[in-house]
Amino acid sequence: MTRTIPRSRLGAIATTAAVVTCATAALSLSTAGIAQAAPISVSGSMEGALQIHPGDWVAAGYHFRVQGAKSGGTYTFAQAEVRLPVSCSAGSKSVAGDITVPLATGPWTVRPGDGDLHPWSDQGAPAAYQGGVKAPDLCGGGPMYDDAASGGATFAADVHSTNTHDPIAVQFHYRVPAAKGKGNIDCADGIQHPADVCGASESPTVDLTPTPVTAPTTAPAPTSPAPTGTPSHGASAPPSPTSPSAPASSASPAPSGNLAHTGTSAMTWLAIGAVLLLVGLGSVSTTRLARNRRH
Repeated sequence: MTRTIPRSRLGAIATTAAVVTCATAALSLSTAGIAQAAPISVSGSMEGALQIHPGDWVAAGYHFRVQGAKSGGTYTFAQAEVRLPVSCSAGSKSVAGDITVPLATGPWTVRPGDGDLHPWSDQGAPAAYQGGVKAPDLCGGGPMYDDAASGGATFAADVHSTNTHDPIAVQFHYRVPAAKGKGNIDCADGIQHPADVCGASESPTVDLTPTPVTAPTTAPAPTSPAPTGTPSHGASAPPSPTSPSAPASSASPAPSGNLAHTGTSAMTWLAIGAVLLLVGLGSVSTTRLARNRRH
């Protein structure tokens, strides 16, 4: 037995289909051209227990090494920063806040076949630290404690590169000379400092494969967050000391045809949705007109 669907219900079905189609098209448009990042996060308490006072300089830096075939490329560490959670009493797990050190993001250029550390290979070099801040006052003028109980320090960034085939090995370090009895020195100020002042222990190594560098479809977001302390002029990106004259390998952005195809598909779905919406509304209007004539 064949059941006839009332025209009013057909109109409702067409209207619902139109709404779903338009929502699908809107989702396609909203995600077109968005590049997913390769996030990195590594933590450690390499400097041991630190007693930090407001105004003490806190410096941090990172380096990486290309592995695998070492094809070379250009590397960017977007939103790079090191956070030191501190408490107001030694050994406490109650965190009063973070000392955040924004770091230079690059880009750093690596030649094919280069397996050296970038952007620096010597902790005594001025480029060993990509940023420094003065510690804010998070404990009402009293000392702040950074140790294994409070969390040590965490380095985080989103890594992009023109080389998405070779993995890279990443480490970071941080230093508070005043907390080590070495004087209140900014290790990121671009001046050569003795190793006993600015030499720091390295974090565990994290391996990852960067995501491709793509042309943004919208204005890019700031590459580093606002610092919680007074930033050092050392936070600007220094040139890579290991490859100052190295030519950058050609970037491989996602072809524009992919974005155009995505946009065309979305517009097609919008058009289909509009037709279905008109059909649904027309069916509902016809049904209402027929009912009015009967009455």
